[in-house]
Amino acid sequence: MNNRVLAIIVLFSTLISGCLSNSQKSEFSFAQFNAEQGNVVSFQIEMNDSTATYDVYLYMRYNYHYDQSKLPATITVTSPSGLKGSETLQLEGNLANIKKYIAEQEEQGGQLVMQLSESSEYYDTKALYRSNIRPVEYGLWKIELYIPNIENVIGAGIETITIPEKEQ
Repeated sequence: MNNRVLAIIVLFSTLISGCLSNSQKSEFSFAQFNAEQGNVVSFQIEMNDSTATYDVYLYMRYNYHYDQSKLPATITVTSPSGLKGSETLQLEGNLANIKKYIAEQEEQGGQLVMQLSESSEYYDTKALYRSNIRPVEYGLWKIELYIPNIENVIGAGIETITIPEKEQ
């Protein structure tokens, strides 16, 4: 990953973390799709606090040539004890559709569940994947994201926000 990309990721995470309350904790991880790992990126998230809940956000990075309306993705979650579950999602990747969706959310005055960040070479989306998670097992969880066609999809990221019990 080049320094410019890393700087943008750090800046974006810092801006988001600045919006958190002092006791909330945010952890962010990003991975680029490449020939070695193929169409899968993996993340580990720590969920150890039995008194907290967790929000998980999914980041996607597309280059401007991405023009599909929906991006099929399979997320597989593995618990600390090895139990697995998976689901297939249709992620919105079309830039015009994303801008329209965000504008509609803002007009309705609702909570934004999707955000957009743009550079001259690519655009990032951030979408709420799950909120108020109270895990059935505590420890290190593994999340794998499989994208069947990664053409014009640069990478993906996971952000986990720990929300202490007193803020729930």
